[in-house]
Amino acid sequence: MKKYYCDDQFQTYPPQYWHIVLNWILPKANYVEVSRSFINTELPAVLAAAQVALPNIATRVYTATHRFLITQEVVEYITSKSYEDFDYGHGEFEDPAFFQDDILLLGTISHEDYVVMLLDEVERQQIETLGFNFWCEWTSE
Repeated sequence: MKKYYCDDQFQTYPPQYWHIVLNWILPKANYVEVSRSFINTELPAVLAAAQVALPNIATRVYTATHRFLITQEVVEYITSKSYEDFDYGHGEFEDPAFFQDDILLLGTISHEDYVVMLLDEVERQQIETLGFNFWCEWTSE
């Protein structure tokens, strides 16, 4: 059975750890959502070209203001960024979340340093052998 687990130490990890989880979920994801609540700049062209309607779904880790179809160009753009680039004040958006249709696969709350992943027990053990600490079961209640 899959559950949401949280790792609250990403800012202490080496930069490549963010790319490890991206590589883990991107083959399954077809949408990425972000928050631009406090950012008034234009969207990067690659994101503007991939923008789709933001659905009203229940399972989100944090607020989203934009949704993008994951295209090869979006993958290249997202993977060119570090985890710190998504923190408020450092980039063009914050709190990236990745979905397979409307199922959250990975969500973040950048300013809290929370990364939440949907994992079964085997996947959780596998990713922890890589050095992560998804120790806390995440509930939205």
